[in-house]
Amino acid sequence: MMSLVLLLAGLAVFVTVAVKLRMRSNLYRQEQAVSSPLSEAMGQLVGIAGGIYLSLVMLVSFLGMEPPQKICFLDMLLDPLALLSILLACLQPLGMLALRRILSGGGK
Repeated sequence: MMSLVLLLAGLAVFVTVAVKLRMRSNLYRQEQAVSSPLSEAMGQLVGIAGGIYLSLVMLVSFLGMEPPQKICFLDMLLDPLALLSILLACLQPLGMLALRRILSGGGK
């Protein structure tokens, strides 16, 4: 039970960091003020995760693979493709931040 609580807390921290990085990224891209940066970042995160999920479903279908319908992890049944798509969508802003720092020579 304690591992489930730790997993959920870690996931919440991970998603929070991803949303904050996406909000910061949006401030750099837009010149006009956004009415709600949090809603914009959450919408982008869900949209990107949805696009990744659809791409994974099409890829699995095209390759004729049979992924497991659900995986049991700490007494929770999860869709593996949905879990992977959320994970990749959360990792994307971290990758963009790293790429931006590499290309700018280590500075902000």
